[in-house]
Amino acid sequence: MFPDSLQETPLIIIIPALQLFPGRYSEQKHYWGMATAVFAIAQAASGYGMSALYSALGSYHWLYLLDSILLFAGVGLLVFSRFLQRSTLADARYNHG
Repeated sequence: MFPDSLQETPLIIIIPALQLFPGRYSEQKHYWGMATAVFAIAQAASGYGMSALYSALGSYHWLYLLDSILLFAGVGLLVFSRFLQRSTLADARYNHG
C-alpha cells in the first residue's frame, strides 16, 4: 500500500524514544503519550491562532509574511546557537588545556 520508505518512517521516531528509558516500557509509554498530547494541543492552538489572524486581517498575505519572518528568525536562532555552542566548546578547550 505504501512505499517501503513510508512504512519505515515511524520506526525512525520510535527507536530513539525507546532508547530514552531502556527496559522501562511504562515510562516510555507515559512520555510518548505526553509528547503526543502536547503536539496535538500545539497544533490545535496554532490552527485556531492562524484562523483568528486570518479573520482579523482578511488576507493570507499577512500570514505568509508573518510565517516567513518567524521561519527566518528560527533559522537565525539555530545558526546563532550553533555558533554559540562552538565558541563555548572552544573556550572550554582553551581554558582546560
